[in-house]
Amino acid sequence: MLYLAIADLCVGIVFGFCEGIFYGILRGDWFLGDVICCIWHYSTFVVLIVPNNLLIGMSVDRYLAVRYPLLRMSFK
Repeated sequence: MLYLAIADLCVGIVFGFCEGIFYGILRGDWFLGDVICCIWHYSTFVVLIVPNNLLIGMSVDRYLAVRYPLLRMSFK
């Protein structure tokens, strides 16, 4: 969990810094083109959603391990 918190902190710092550089703090216009804009918005969405889904998956896994401790999952 510590690594997830550190990763979230680093992502927040890096994306905040890059957003300030790429977007133009004072000008307010995007100067890198439409393709980079789409890639930027997609990567921002992915970076914000993936840690949440990771936490949900870990929580469900731990719940199932506590609720059904002696069952073994098989994928046959």
